[in-house]
Amino acid sequence: MKYKVSVIVPIFNSDKYLERCLESLVNQTYKNIEIILVNDGSTDDSEKICKKYLGDNIKYIYKVNQGVSSARNEGLKYVSGQFIIFIDADDYLEKNGIELAINSIIENELDICIFNYKKIKENQEILNYQSSEYGNRVIDKDEFIEGLFCPNGYKGYLWNKVIKYSLIKDFRFDNSLHIMEDLVFLCSIAENANKILYLENQYMYNYVIHSNSALNSSMNKKTISCLNAYEKLLIYVRKYGIKYLYNFEFSYLFFAMKSICFLKQAGLWDKEYKKKMKKIKKMCFRNSLKCKERTFKEKIQLIFVVCFPVGYGFLKKIKRRD
Repeated sequence: MKYKVSVIVPIFNSDKYLERCLESLVNQTYKNIEIILVNDGSTDDSEKICKKYLGDNIKYIYKVNQGVSSARNEGLKYVSGQFIIFIDADDYLEKNGIELAINSIIENELDICIFNYKKIKENQEILNYQSSEYGNRVIDKDEFIEGLFCPNGYKGYLWNKVIKYSLIKDFRFDNSLHIMEDLVFLCSIAENANKILYLENQYMYNYVIHSNSALNSSMNKKTISCLNAYEKLLIYVRKYGIKYLYNFEFSYLFFAMKSICFLKQAGLWDKEYKKKMKKIKKMCFRNSLKCKERTFKEKIQLIFVVCFPVGYGFLKKIKRRD
């Protein structure tokens, strides 16, 4: 067991699912691991569950609630492994997941190993298996970053990637971001990555879909940080000449226009936001309509939300009530 793997688990009010996650980690077939549990101010029984598992290779840290980025940054202070993986507390790994990744890392001298994942319901019913056009071959950093933005890529999640710690040690998560912080972080560290392998047919991560998850909830103040994430990511998309530029700009513009309704309802709409939205619209609108990955119907929806953002928000609100 040549390499030590550090597993960071940020935890916030996850007592319903935490034990399953921890069982999947302590029962890994690869034993040279350390598990770093970061309790981000939970008010449920998460702490009690964590303390049941404490041991020589399991560390527990409690901190006041500041969000998942802050929790991950805290966990990075305690890392002693050569490779690292971040696991969400409500998800779980197949028991041979880390061993499979490390074997591939050793065999191919990798900086990053990516395994596939499946989406499952809380009752463990499988919703679907993810597929990708990037499969079972070693790629460089340019293709890796492209794959993060590809609609049929391996996605910009952290939890299905085992990463060499030397790529991460000089970087930290942006605490101001609450959505897409994974993708921003991966783009940052990828600058120094040379060899990456995606194990397309190895579904080692179980991504549990919850009705109350952050991505499924309605827009809130934290969601506005998504605008900042899009702005940061656009720099990488343009820098690397990624062919999915138009698709990314479509998503950026659509989200920005949808957020106008919320900003107004929350009393946050001001001259600065008005100026920012005007800039985004000017920068992304034409390219968005050229996007080959989007359907005619999606483009009509985009035109509507650009022309009538408040009206679009009103219609969506009525639809939710129905």
